[in-house]
This record gives sequence, structure tokens and C-alpha cells, in this order.
Amino acid sequence: MGYQVAYRPLTDILDDLDPALVNPILANKRFQTLFHANATPDNAVTKWVDTRVAQR
Repeated sequence: MGYQVAYRPLTDILDDLDPALVNPILANKRFQTLFHANATPDNAVTKWVDTRVAQR
């Protein structure tokens, strides 16, 4: 008998995080610079971050 793990995309998990925690991180220019220096452009998480930063 094994464990069954439900798969959820990381972007869904990020959507569930408390905005009070996420928004200050996304607003931080240093985070944005470091994130984009290491991000893959077409990655779903990169698109998620870019969308949230643009909405701010």
C-alpha cells in the first residue's frame, strides 16, 4: 500500500499563497532582477510572476 500524491501545477500553489506574503516579494526590485537573471522566459512560473508584477 503506497501513498497517492495529487499533482498540482506550481502556479496553482502560488495562487493559493497569501497575497500579504507574496506581494511585498513581487514588489521588491532586487527580487525581480535576480528572478529574471535566472528565469526561463517561457516557463509557466516566469509568466505567473510577470503577470502578478504587472498587476501591481
